[in-house]
Amino acid sequence: MEKLLAKPIVKNKLWSLEKSNNHIGCIQSVDNGVILVSDQKKERFSSLKSLGDKYNIEFDSSKQKSNKSTNQVYDFPVDCKPYNIVYDLKRKLPLYTTRSDSKSYYCAGYYSIFINDIWTIQFCPKSIVLSRNKFNGPYHQEIDAKNSVTLSQSE
Repeated sequence: MEKLLAKPIVKNKLWSLEKSNNHIGCIQSVDNGVILVSDQKKERFSSLKSLGDKYNIEFDSSKQKSNKSTNQVYDFPVDCKPYNIVYDLKRKLPLYTTRSDSKSYYCAGYYSIFINDIWTIQFCPKSIVLSRNKFNGPYHQEIDAKNSVTLSQSE
């Protein structure tokens, strides 16, 4: 059986399950164990060890991400206190809202976004802006977003 790799998204709470570098599911920690979600099915296990033993899963601890301060979302900077923090696995975006009762999500970090035929740099843009435009990111620093514009223009 091929070894599967579980990469942490939220320390000790959420992992992306990969096989040959392809995302095949998620593992979520719950009060009384863990849940494996893959191929539209859910399977509950009493512990990470029992799940790992059944499916030959290796848990990667080298890239664990955490919220180190209130001004970060999955290690990406934000300009306010974040609420309703989630990670969009499909688009690989760290999302948050600016108020606890808000339904408008922002993307943590720096982005280069192609809007109206011009590359612009934005810090923490709304999620809907990224869904409507071509973009590069997220980046931890503004200089990285600016460098991506240079690379995109040369393509």
